[in-house]
Amino acid sequence: MDRSGASCYIYSKASGMLASSYTGERSLLLKAVKSLEELWSMLFKESVPSASDTELAELIEKKSAEKLAKEYRTLLNTYSKPYEVCTELLNAFEQVTFKNNFESEPVKKIFKACDKLSGSDRENVKKILTERYSIKNIIWVMRLKVYYKMSAEEIKDQILYLDDAKSSNDPFVKEALKIADWKIDDYPRWSKWKYSYLVNKHDSKIFRLDPKFAEEKASEEFYKSVKRAFHREPFTPLVLVSWFFIKQNELDLIRSVTEALRLNVQLDQVV
Repeated sequence: MDRSGASCYIYSKASGMLASSYTGERSLLLKAVKSLEELWSMLFKESVPSASDTELAELIEKKSAEKLAKEYRTLLNTYSKPYEVCTELLNAFEQVTFKNNFESEPVKKIFKACDKLSGSDRENVKKILTERYSIKNIIWVMRLKVYYKMSAEEIKDQILYLDDAKSSNDPFVKEALKIADWKIDDYPRWSKWKYSYLVNKHDSKIFRLDPKFAEEKASEEFYKSVKRAFHREPFTPLVLVSWFFIKQNELDLIRSVTEALRLNVQLDQVV
């Protein structure tokens, strides 16, 4: 199959896969699950294994990640020669998920592979990747400030840079570094920020930044962004990049639901 035909097939196949995924409105089905056994039955065809809650939770998370990787590889293999950026995206996911490797180097390889794309494809994919890792850094900085009481100076060494120079103008860290020294109770300042939609509202005089709220809003908005990208450029590499991030959004929710069920707490209590 030539590249044009493969791209048409991939868009159709990937669209069908997303239709049955637990994303968007269908994510409510995951959030309504009452037990790990029910969650397993919803996600997999195999019978629920005999295992403790801790073991079953680990199996669900591992098997869900393996399923994502397998489905993505199936789509990639439609091409006789897949786009390198898509291959590196899968490699990065597998290294971080299954080998516990630090995320920095794999991400740099993904971004470098973008340069082998042409014109608008290159810019569109880079835009999605920059948005993804910039927001991840922002959420991480919030967590470091609120949960670990880190200073701005300490935070600088804990975030993901695109360039080895670790410049403050690095596209992955620009906004994250901007908030590194903001006080977590200074609502007027946070409310005027570029990403103020990530800031929890408050009705009383007391405000405290909530990283959990920010993470949920970021996930919601990024999902909308990549879903639009998926349909906007249907026969380009952006389809596979967008599809991957949509499915990773689903995987993140599966992990959160699994953890909440394992701990027997409400989903919003999982940090």
